[in-house]
Amino acid sequence: MALSGGRLGDWRRVTGALSEDRFAIVEAVESRCPERAAEAVDAHAAHAADLILSIPRVKKTQIADPAYVQLLASLLNVRLSSAAS
Repeated sequence: MALSGGRLGDWRRVTGALSEDRFAIVEAVESRCPERAAEAVDAHAAHAADLILSIPRVKKTQIADPAYVQLLASLLNVRLSSAAS
């Protein structure tokens, strides 16, 4: 939220765009197929990262900004954790 400058519209756009991804995760879990679930989670993480990083305020944030570094680290951690399973 800090990177959006407090603009809820950006976050509503991101969460709305991810709704199909979340549904795919639920379907994959319900199907009890670990490979399908892992793929759905990876796709969700990649899509979320792309959407978040497309927010204008995020694009303008300097690398030295601690909030930006924290965001990148958390996105990378999600993708690495998913890949390790």
